[in-house]
Amino acid sequence: MSADSVASLVPLSMQSSFATKHSATLPLFDERTGLVNRTPISLRLPWLNDTYICFESFFLSKSVAKAMSLDDTETLPGWTHPLQENTDNTAMKRGGATPSDLSSGKGKILLGKNVTGLGGSLLDMPQTSSCVGDVFFVVRTSLEHAVATQQISAVEAIVRHTIGVVNSVFLSTLETAALKRWGSAGSGSGSSRDMQLGIASGESSGWRLPGVRARASSSSSEQQASSNTQITPQASAQREVLVALNNLDLACTYMQKTVESLSAKLDSEWQRVPDQNDIVRARKALDTLSALSAKFSHSKQRSLEQIGVHVLKPWVRTILQQSYRDIKYVLTDEEFNDVQSDNLFQKRFMLKFNSLSAQLKQRLSLHNFSTALENAVTSLCGDWERAIRQSKFNMLGGIMFEKDVREIQRYLEKETGTGLRQKFSRLVRMADVLAVESMADVGHILESQPAIDMAANTQMSPPLSKGDIATILANRIDVSERDIHDLDM
Repeated sequence: MSADSVASLVPLSMQSSFATKHSATLPLFDERTGLVNRTPISLRLPWLNDTYICFESFFLSKSVAKAMSLDDTETLPGWTHPLQENTDNTAMKRGGATPSDLSSGKGKILLGKNVTGLGGSLLDMPQTSSCVGDVFFVVRTSLEHAVATQQISAVEAIVRHTIGVVNSVFLSTLETAALKRWGSAGSGSGSSRDMQLGIASGESSGWRLPGVRARASSSSSEQQASSNTQITPQASAQREVLVALNNLDLACTYMQKTVESLSAKLDSEWQRVPDQNDIVRARKALDTLSALSAKFSHSKQRSLEQIGVHVLKPWVRTILQQSYRDIKYVLTDEEFNDVQSDNLFQKRFMLKFNSLSAQLKQRLSLHNFSTALENAVTSLCGDWERAIRQSKFNMLGGIMFEKDVREIQRYLEKETGTGLRQKFSRLVRMADVLAVESMADVGHILESQPAIDMAANTQMSPPLSKGDIATILANRIDVSERDIHDLDM
């Protein structure tokens, strides 16, 4: 806007005196605001800006607090029943699906309408509460107001206040809820010690894990008694934790989209701001909001790790224990053929893991569900590795174990939607060692261990050492100590 165009806006009776008075002192207008200099409104602009900041900060604080007080976590439907590690298998109907069908997705589990532990109705089950959408509507509105002022002091002040309010009110509330301990139905106090079960100790397998004790499972009558319309204490505790966890995941997405939207708004509305340094400062202020997204992600990761250690790890251990009931790896030719035609371990494992996966998928956001399953797989691989070191094999049993490992890996990769070669690398190598036909093959296994998965460009699990291989071979009843000692590794 030129000086002549601004002067034309001044009343005709004042144009001559206005031009004479200001021609030698100040420009006729402020390039930033377009207001005529030294008028009452231009002189009050700093005061108006400070007043706006005060009112906007007050609005932001009160609105976020109100949104948190109106959160509907306690009234979300579908959370009547808690997660359970032992679901009623009679409610699962399968049309003769084989383990290969399960891992390929051909065999589907059909869940009845009232499967215990799956939250009653299998209709829509809200995974997040109202506070996330309400809080970010308020945050985005306040920040858009600040950007619209085209005043760098307003943008920086509102961004600072937003970070403070979100940290102290929103994030602290969700973090406290997401990091609470919670237990499973039937576990009594819900402590991880009560839930832990060792690997099966039957005579046929002899697998054990030290430091854990068995817990009697809940009777069917107790499970039926808890299937009422009122939410149980365990379900209420789990709902609080899991909804807060999903809220943190959703908050990460909302924060990123808010920053992107504000940056676009800044680029379009600040094009005529004369001081380019103000634009740089405004962009820097908006970038500091990304730190909130990192905090949300960190709190979410801490909660997922806690759930993995205290809940999923003992559940997966129980699944492994129950799947290996009456299973052995010292096999005759006839037993080997029988297992090939009807592999009970694979069927049991996939049925039980499907049950756990279905419950988690219903209660967790997509990203949280994927991470939780990966944590469960990590625990599974660790327990499985320790268990096979305490079991006896012959060559046929080693071959069957190798088939089990690879089939379970394929199945879990389909469930998690991600490659698990890195997590299963040690188990696969152990299976290769146990399945060797001659000792000459062992050296080739040791040499072929990759340190890096070239396809995924990721670091592999620590390779098997010579001592590891010797220990594993000692579990083969058809391999003598002298054969192991004479190995050229």
